[in-house]
Amino acid sequence: VWAHYRARLVQSTCQPVMMATSSVWNEQLEQVCCQEGFVAAFDQSLGSTPKVLRLYGVSVCDYFGESEMLDKAHEMRCRIFRSPSFDGSRVIAAILFEDTFDRGIGDLPAARYLWEKKRIVPFLKVDKGLADEKGGVQLMKDIPRLGKLLESARSAGIFGTKTRSAIKLPKADGIRTLVEQQLRFGKRAVTNGLVPILELEISSHCPCKASCEQLLLDALMVGLRSLEPHEKVLLRLTIPTEPNLYMPLTAHPNVIRVLALSGGYSQVEACTMLTQNVGMVGGFSCAFLEGLRVDQSEEEFDRRVDMSCEALHRASRCIPRQVEQVLRMSVQPGFFADLCPNAQMNEEREEFSGGEGENVHREETEAMGVAREVCEHIVCSRAFNGSRILGVFLPEPLLGRSLDDMPSALYVWERHRVVPLVSVDVGLEDITNGVQLVKETPRLDAAFARAAASGAVGAAVRSVVRAANQTGIEAVVVQQFEIAKRALAHGLMPILQPEVDDACPEKGQCEQLLLGALLLGLQESSLDHVVLLRLGIPTEANLYAPLVAHPRVLRVMLQAGGRCPAHACEALAAQPGAAACFGRQLTEGLSDRWQHPEKIDCSLDAVAEALYRSCRRQATAPEVF
Repeated sequence: VWAHYRARLVQSTCQPVMMATSSVWNEQLEQVCCQEGFVAAFDQSLGSTPKVLRLYGVSVCDYFGESEMLDKAHEMRCRIFRSPSFDGSRVIAAILFEDTFDRGIGDLPAARYLWEKKRIVPFLKVDKGLADEKGGVQLMKDIPRLGKLLESARSAGIFGTKTRSAIKLPKADGIRTLVEQQLRFGKRAVTNGLVPILELEISSHCPCKASCEQLLLDALMVGLRSLEPHEKVLLRLTIPTEPNLYMPLTAHPNVIRVLALSGGYSQVEACTMLTQNVGMVGGFSCAFLEGLRVDQSEEEFDRRVDMSCEALHRASRCIPRQVEQVLRMSVQPGFFADLCPNAQMNEEREEFSGGEGENVHREETEAMGVAREVCEHIVCSRAFNGSRILGVFLPEPLLGRSLDDMPSALYVWERHRVVPLVSVDVGLEDITNGVQLVKETPRLDAAFARAAASGAVGAAVRSVVRAANQTGIEAVVVQQFEIAKRALAHGLMPILQPEVDDACPEKGQCEQLLLGALLLGLQESSLDHVVLLRLGIPTEANLYAPLVAHPRVLRVMLQAGGRCPAHACEALAAQPGAAACFGRQLTEGLSDRWQHPEKIDCSLDAVAEALYRSCRRQATAPEVF
């Protein structure tokens, strides 16, 4: 559903600029966005072609000069294209070298052959090689007559372009310059009605590969913000050392797909690593050609093509939705958002609560209506997306509403790739033993049932600790685990939310007691499932580290509470490994823009980016030369 929905979004925003209203373009777009499979690359440069031919069994003695070398390479590629096993059932698209594009395949131009005979979407490599290394990177050389080449490609049926650059050292300035150059070329392709693949390669043999990847992710997340809504790209990146590092990019609204470069790994190694990276699909070149030989019979050759296609197709398959949602919440860098009125609309409610009696009730009702309106504005904003926001706590009333003809919980996942969660509020008991337990009511199970039916993934029910009373705190934790079992019975991810009152004079002691009670509960509870923990930021730095590392805890969320964004980020920096949960920090300053969606997009994007950057600094500090 997500892929087809994204295809519809891409189509609606791209078409006016792509000048492509043909059914062929729409069909190709649908395939690039939605189809399971991989992209095969036949874009080897003049410098790398001799090595490819040698592995194919053609030595330098078998040809004389560049022209004959290109003849041999073209023969190899045409043999693959004509293989019965090489077709659009598993191969989404193919990247062509300009020589192949110029020659054609048989009696047809290459682009037409691939689409009409094989149902494979054609892309064209348009860069002219790499410049010398400078600043730790190799930028693209200038591309003479680029405009004419793009126009020729589009008229010949090419769907998109590919441009390559390379990263050699973890130097932030150089990587940022490289990303900016790629995006400039990408914009040029879009202007000419083509969909660009931006290839930013890091060699698998680079001694600082992981540091380069961290810097590349940061540079791409910043650079992609410069694209207009209609400017969509594919990214082709070396499979990262840290699995799922590039997961934020797979949910970015300007990224159609993230392709994986084999990067010098063998086919088996590359496929194994690819399966560990959610949302990436194969974009292999040498790894795809592995095992193909010029002296094989046609039957042997086709069998090997079939094996490669099957291996890459299997490694590129989508995982089940529930698995992807759990992985995004557990390993992706970013933060959680809390859009529940009780959590973040206190200021607005206080403004409306100046009267007494019926006036208070009426004005609070009005404030809640405003809060729901704010929630809808935010979740419909382009700036609200899963590249930075892992999950969102939605208020119960919003779950019953539809957005773009979908239930709101399903909408935030299918439209934005943000995991939908719900805060269930059935009220709190009076203070006993220094705590407020959740009221015992049948409404709780009814609320869980509604949440599950609406598409919510997890549910939290808040209780409050107001004093350092061990008996009371233990009672809170026991009840939280019992509520978790009831949520799980309805198919919801259990989220424990025992909240320590920020105004409590014994806050630090309360947190110590709560930590002990939670560790004991995780050890002794019969709940046979991992849980999310939603806690306040503790007074002591890194206090909840044992919970962060606990095998039964998927992730620890720390609520920023009423702190200003700067103070919240500063406090969270002392809690490594935990994920932030921002409420009013995310929406601060938006109140005068609620009626102007374009202003919301701009302001929300700036705030979300600042919060995301803070989370990234907390999570990692890559080496910079």
